Amino acid sequence: MPEHDLFSVNAVLFAFAENGHLDSAKVVFSKMPARNLVSWTTMLGALSQFADVESTFEEMPEHDVVSCTCAIAAFSRHGHLESSLELFHAMRVRNFSTCTAILSGYVHCGLLKESERFFHDQMPQHDLVSVTTLLVAYTQSQRLEEASCLFDSLPYVDAVCWNAIATGLSQCGLLDETTKILDKMPLSLARKVFQTMPLRSVESFSVMLTAYAQASSPSDVFDSFEEMKIVEMPDDSCFTLVLMASSQVGEPNVGGSYFNSMRLDYGVAARKQHYCCIVDMLGRAGYLHAAEELVQTMPFLPNSWDWTSMLSSSRGDRIWKNGARVTKRALLSGPSDGAALVLLARSS
Repeated sequence: MPEHDLFSVNAVLFAFAENGHLDSAKVVFSKMPARNLVSWTTMLGALSQFADVESTFEEMPEHDVVSCTCAIAAFSRHGHLESSLELFHAMRVRNFSTCTAILSGYVHCGLLKESERFFHDQMPQHDLVSVTTLLVAYTQSQRLEEASCLFDSLPYVDAVCWNAIATGLSQCGLLDETTKILDKMPLSLARKVFQTMPLRSVESFSVMLTAYAQASSPSDVFDSFEEMKIVEMPDDSCFTLVLMASSQVGEPNVGGSYFNSMRLDYGVAARKQHYCCIVDMLGRAGYLHAAEELVQTMPFLPNSWDWTSMLSSSRGDRIWKNGARVTKRALLSGPSDGAALVLLARSS
């Protein structure tokens, strides 16, 4: 077969194998008039999810470090660690991926001591993949102190590494530690990890509510809060976040409903930050007189920030005729703060 034709057939074979079409890959492979090492290695990789990989490896006319590494990984995946080690020691040339495949085999078989020994004594160098593999071993064995130290020593982490440490902590029921990890994660990854957590606490829900609020995603705040109400009792900080989300979407009725439910259904006493959220919500929605009245009647002494916040929530022509009076109150509450004057000047 001409070399360019073999290249094309190998490409088709790889496409079938990569997309999980094993039967089609077998048909293409069986009809190939000629095969090279790439053909065999591609088929070996396709079969690596199944138990008949060993016979395919033995049929190969030649082996290289890539095919051997592929076989080692497949043997380990199916629990044949002895076969993996036998092939590993028989190899004259190994690369970093080969060592990582052996490490994965130890971890897959639950051999923590052997994993540690191989990682420290036989691997010439370490990358994020190998470190994450050992991290999984620590979390599976509930060696969480070692897992945390290893995680903290990393100069950078990827999604797999984040998921390994968070999932391990969560599965051990360590919700406080898991929550701290969630708080450090990128939002998209934190969402995925949070959704797979077998147990969730008020704190972990609060972390996600905060992340959604900071990302200006009020719909996610509402969804997460409603989910939380089914399994946990929201605390005052959670209500603050959902009131902030209500303010973002300019829905006083929604925010008012949460505010009333906080006191009547959950017995959570309204704090000043809850009232401030309602004031901001009313101002954003254009109910400026109601906002002013609430600032005056709430059971807390208003300060300069409260009055200035009300001015800030008003936009353009929404500044009403009493704006100057509100500005004066802000200055009297905190005469050193000129923000109120700036807001009034910009609106005029």
